[in-house]
Amino acid sequence: MSKANVIRPYVEKTVAELLGTEHLEVLPDGTIPIGIKHTVMYVLLTDTDPPNLRVFAPVVKDVNKTPELLERLNELNSQTMRGRLFWVDGQIIIATDLLATDLDRDEVGNALQFVGSSAAIYQDEFSKSFGGSLVSPEEGRPDGAGEGAGSSAPPQNTADPNTLGTNTNADASSPDEAQTTAAGSGTGKPGDPDKDGFSAGYI
Repeated sequence: MSKANVIRPYVEKTVAELLGTEHLEVLPDGTIPIGIKHTVMYVLLTDTDPPNLRVFAPVVKDVNKTPELLERLNELNSQTMRGRLFWVDGQIIIATDLLATDLDRDEVGNALQFVGSSAAIYQDEFSKSFGGSLVSPEEGRPDGAGEGAGSSAPPQNTADPNTLGTNTNADASSPDEAQTTAAGSGTGKPGDPDKDGFSAGYI
């Protein structure tokens, strides 16, 4: 049995507790989708050695890759080590990774809070400055979001990201103010940097 499969029950139990649900939706490939206000957040374990817990969400979709966009992504990525923003397949993705072999509940909650809050913070900027549209949970899962991609059904799991972590400044105006103990790394999913050959906005 892989290390990721050994850790998976703990991750699912922890996420279910954080969401306050006894019936956690898990996609066939192990990805956990979570509907938040204007997007769908995903939690997955990478099948690597050691495995990482990756939390990510599309910020906006239907965005063209331009030099100006990539410059802005690189600028934002240079300002924090807590996560990364990148463009892939018309989507801008916010993501963070945790080393999965030494997880605790607070780390998982803070990662969920960071990604969900960051997606909300950046949606207006990217949609207004670079076009594109928001990803509504009611529209179902975006293309590329693991098995079940393109489904018209919204995720069964839902959350307010600001209630998930231990940060006391979840309504901050920037992700750096909005916390997390996570740092970036990389390995494969919806608009995933390693799978698709993109990372940190550098193309």
